[in-house]
Amino acid sequence: MPYLIFSLLLALLSMGLAAPAWAGDHEPRLARTPWETRFPGDIQWQLAVDQADGEQWNKRWVLAGMTPATSPEGLVEMHFAVDPSPDARAFMEALFAASAELCTHARFNFGKPEPVAGYTRATGNLMCAQVKEGNFGAITHYVVLVKGTDVFVVSRQSRHPPTEVAGQLRFDSEEAATDFGAGQVASGLYLKDEVYLCGEGINDERCQPALASTEQSAYTVSPVFSQSLRYGVPEGWVSAFRQVRGNLYVLEYIPEGEAIESWSQMLTLQGVKMASWSATPDTILDSMRETLQRICPKTVIHERLGTIDIQGFEAIEALHGCGKFTDDQPSGARRGQGEVAYVLAIQGRNDIYLIQKAMRVDAFKPKKSPLTAANVQDFVADVLPVSLCKLRGESSECEPDSRVLGSGN
Repeated sequence: MPYLIFSLLLALLSMGLAAPAWAGDHEPRLARTPWETRFPGDIQWQLAVDQADGEQWNKRWVLAGMTPATSPEGLVEMHFAVDPSPDARAFMEALFAASAELCTHARFNFGKPEPVAGYTRATGNLMCAQVKEGNFGAITHYVVLVKGTDVFVVSRQSRHPPTEVAGQLRFDSEEAATDFGAGQVASGLYLKDEVYLCGEGINDERCQPALASTEQSAYTVSPVFSQSLRYGVPEGWVSAFRQVRGNLYVLEYIPEGEAIESWSQMLTLQGVKMASWSATPDTILDSMRETLQRICPKTVIHERLGTIDIQGFEAIEALHGCGKFTDDQPSGARRGQGEVAYVLAIQGRNDIYLIQKAMRVDAFKPKKSPLTAANVQDFVADVLPVSLCKLRGESSECEPDSRVLGSGN
């Protein structure tokens, strides 16, 4: 089902579209739990559409390696500036009416709009028996968030074979039907509970900065497998993504107000559990270099800065990046952008840890990198030094774990 801003404007003309000037943090902004933590599976998402018309915009994510025309799953965010402030239910009715025109048979339902933390929210879903321009049907869950003249629409679509009646699907097995139903429930709950607005006049506690420091210290402590790590989090940065899956741990911070798909800088903590692995910091850095050479063959940056000692544990420092991506990346980097990072790879007591601080900038030549051995210490001064701590759960304190100071070795 097409997700173009302009395909919806016909249904919204009666509301009087406007493009008011934005005022930074005072204007409402869209926030959400990262897609990956709720719709992980064995797939990755990639940003496939990024359109803008003044202050109005439309972004769409599809399954990695696919296009909006071929992907069976889709995630969409849109922003409209509407003057005067619309009724959330009326806006959703107009949205559904416009979308239903694209179907051979459509059904939709939605609940009563409700006030939430200083704005209005309405949720619903649209079932399409068959899209007129495609050989598939679709079920799309929506949430509409209205704050003043700002309207945000977020949706999650799943495609299925065409049917005669919208919403009446057939499955090869009871298990397949159960799995599909569970996915639809998860989509609806995600949009209702984990997509929200932040900004002036909104009192959602999730909009508050993550507790990355205390009044006495700019450092935080994170337990990762067999040890905890103590490191600095730049002032004004917030935790944006955390995932533990099997032998891998990932925790990401970005500047407050930025999006996980389009950040300007990012701090990442990763852990690699070594229960049955034979990797080392050196081989992991080599693997990172090989991966980067495949996606960035002409402007790859990978420079070893040397080995340092962290409480008796060996660590390698490196610079790692791409001067110009030739294609959009699943990480959110866009074609034509450059990205470079400081990487600290630590051989811990049982596991390997990586600390990375990265920046995304306009394309650059490797010899003109904005991050070099000469200035990298200034770039990571708010992150280093890193310490290894004895595992004490979610504690803000760090009891040093050292191979030098009587750690039990």
